[in-house]
Parts: sequence; structure tokens; C-alpha cells
Amino acid sequence: MTELLRECRPVLVDLQLSIVRLRRGDRSATAVASRAIDVIRAASERASMRALHAQSIVAADALELLASGADIAPDALDEIAMVDRQIELYASVYREISALDAGPSLLVTMRSWLNTPDGSGSIAGFVEVMSQAGVPSLVAAFADTDPLATRRASALSIDAPVMFEPGRPRDDAAVCFQRAQRDLLRALDRLSPRLADDELAPLRAIVKRLAWVPLTPLARRLERMIRTLAADLDKRVGGEVELGNVLVAPEIARVVGEILIHAVRNALDHGLESSADRLAAGKPPDGTIEVAAYATGERLLVTVRDDGRGVAIERIRQVAVERGLLSPDDAAAAGPPALLDLLFHPGFSTARTVTSVSGRGIGMDVIRCLAQEHGGSVVITSTPGSGTELTIDLPLSSTG
Repeated sequence: MTELLRECRPVLVDLQLSIVRLRRGDRSATAVASRAIDVIRAASERASMRALHAQSIVAADALELLASGADIAPDALDEIAMVDRQIELYASVYREISALDAGPSLLVTMRSWLNTPDGSGSIAGFVEVMSQAGVPSLVAAFADTDPLATRRASALSIDAPVMFEPGRPRDDAAVCFQRAQRDLLRALDRLSPRLADDELAPLRAIVKRLAWVPLTPLARRLERMIRTLAADLDKRVGGEVELGNVLVAPEIARVVGEILIHAVRNALDHGLESSADRLAAGKPPDGTIEVAAYATGERLLVTVRDDGRGVAIERIRQVAVERGLLSPDDAAAAGPPALLDLLFHPGFSTARTVTSVSGRGIGMDVIRCLAQEHGGSVVITSTPGSGTELTIDLPLSSTG
């Protein structure tokens, strides 16, 4: 996204001025506008932003008609201006979400709200969550009833996965491993006519693991986060993070990191009590969060356990009825496992107030969505007064 904006900014002013001239009937502005659209079209193609690229093609076609002498119709000018307005919207939303340091999480929340099985989505609920999260440009885009604004909002939802795909610097060693990996896989391909598949399969598996990474750097990050957030929440918390010597594919390492950040935040804010409340309950004043990971076969199991108050089952039952997720009768009959599963419903939150850590409708649904998108699953168990445990099951590699 940063690269796209860098490439497009120099021509956006030219495009905007050209549109003004075209609206006044100055057909000579088509040449300048066409050059600007060509730059944007090429940049959007390189960035794999399908909706922006498609709109730039529509705009280019409209400019070609105008250059050939066709009438300067308002609809044609709207299609040209749409490119500029899309980039403007993308940039605004990108700035707001980047400032929250929550781009990937909000992206998953967008998917969970909008990509419902029946395709209808829940725009009202989604707008409410994004409003609480502090993304006014995105809220305005989806709340606007103007047809052109609706198209821009739809385009943003299509290009959002690319907008928030993190750019990750790679060191020389990583680049060398990738080159070696490609060379070795090609060599094995050349051997395939002479060796049986069952002989080549173990070698391919070894080569594919050359670029795998350890989870240990994540442990230090989580320990720092626990100390910082505990101080912000005025809680005394000890963190025990043991991720062992597990190696996983880089894409899984990123998923684990994102999941654990949300899980630890949730445990700190919702799970662990204040020192005073712990002492009143007969507990030590310092709470504990334990994070562990280990490999079993081709799967990775990660657990996040706290010794806090446990999940308030009756509060979940109440919120489920208030939000219409369960009827009063169904809520009364629901057992703890079914009620705990509601914590993964998009936007579900039992927080009564919004804080810097929770209560914005973004959290547990993100954890499950991230896991499921990469072939994994999440289970939560909780004992009132004793604590809560989250178990995440993921493949060691998303490609198997």
C-alpha cells in the first residue's frame, strides 16, 4: 500500500485538475488524465489491487471515448473521478488502521462480518464495530447510501487483503535459504524421471523446511507485552512463555504471533483480576499467564492459560439474549461449552466499557478466523474462579 501511494501521488494532482477541466468542457485535458490513469493502472496491477485496477481500466476506456470526440457525459467523468476517490478512501482507511497497529486484525474482522454464508453480511453490525475501533473513514464509506460511495466501499473490501498484507524485510541469510531451496527443488524435479515418488517425497519435505523459522523471538515480544499491558491495567502479572525449539513455516509464525497477541491481551484484561480482588478471593496477589507451544506430528499446539477469575458464563448468557443471538429459552438451556463458543462470534464482547485493550468488538473472533483461515482450530475452556485456557491447533505449514 505504501508503494502504491508513492507511485500514484505524483499524478493524482494532474488527474484531479484534469477532471475539473473536463467538467468545464475542456477536451484537451484527456491527454494529461490518460497519462495519470496509465500510471495508476500499472501501479495497481503491480500491487495486485484488483478493484482499483479494474476501475482504472474503466476510466481509461472513458478517456479514450472522450479523446475520440464522444460527448463529455457526467457518467463518464464519474468513472474517471472514481479512481481518484478510491485511492483517497484507501489512503484514509490505511492511515487510520495503521495508526491503531491493528491492520491484520481489523481485516479479519471485516471478513468475519461481511463474508457471511448467505452473502448478506451484517453492514450495521460491521459499521458499529469499526466505529468503536476508531476507523471513521471506513465507517463513513459503508454508511454512505450514495451509489458511487457504495461502489468505493465494495472496492475497498476487495482490495483490503492486499492493503494490509505486511511488508516484511528479509535479511541476506533468508534470501540465500530461499535461493538454495528453489535450486534444490528444481534438482529434485530433474531426478523425478529416475526416482520413485516415495523416494523423493522425504527429500522434498526436508528441502521445504529450509526456510522454516523458530518461534523463540515471539517469546521475548510476548513477555515485554505482558509487562507493559499489566502496568497499563495496574495489575501484577507474571508471564511464563515457553515456545521451545519448534520450527514452523514463516506464514504460520506470523499467524501464531497475531493470535497470541490477541489471546494474551484478552487474558490480561478479562481473565486476570486486580491484586485486591485476587487477595479477596484467597489467591496470591500476582496473576500468571502461561504460554506454551509444542509440535506433535505435523501439527502445532499452542496454549494460553491464566489463573484468573474464569469466564463469566452468566454474563455471556445475558449478552447473547440482549444481542438476539439466543432466545431466552435457548440461552437458559445452553451449557457452558455452547456459551463459551459464543465468545468467538464476530463482535461479541462482555466488556461493559471500552478500553485501550478490549471492549471494541475485536478479539476472540479474530483468533478463530485467523486459525481457520490457515487450517487450524481454537477451543476455550474455563473454570470459574480458577482461570481460562485457550488451545490453538495449527499445521506446521499452511501448505502441508
